Amino acid sequence: MAVEFKMGNIAAYALTSIFHGITLGAIGPAILYFSKVTHQDETYFSFIFFARAIGFVAGASLAKVLQKHMSLHNLLNASILLCAIALIISSIDFGFWNLSITMIIIGGSCCIF
Repeated sequence: MAVEFKMGNIAAYALTSIFHGITLGAIGPAILYFSKVTHQDETYFSFIFFARAIGFVAGASLAKVLQKHMSLHNLLNASILLCAIALIISSIDFGFWNLSITMIIIGGSCCIF
């Protein structure tokens, strides 16, 4: 089963990869902002990187299984949608669980690409 890519799809997936890279790259510098807003030390937010690593492992494990049940385009679209929803929800609160779940989702969705 070959996947047919059109130029619009390629551009959309390239922009999505750029978006994921910017999101993952911006987390480190954002820790200073998180610490000022929540009045916590910067070391408190070290769990973000651990949660992202868990997301990478989970995403890599699930990517092959999900590709058997979904088309590649549907899988990539679901990944993009989950990332967007996670980022919107994470902007509401900078708590431990909210940021952890967001980083797991973002890390997992990056492994699909």
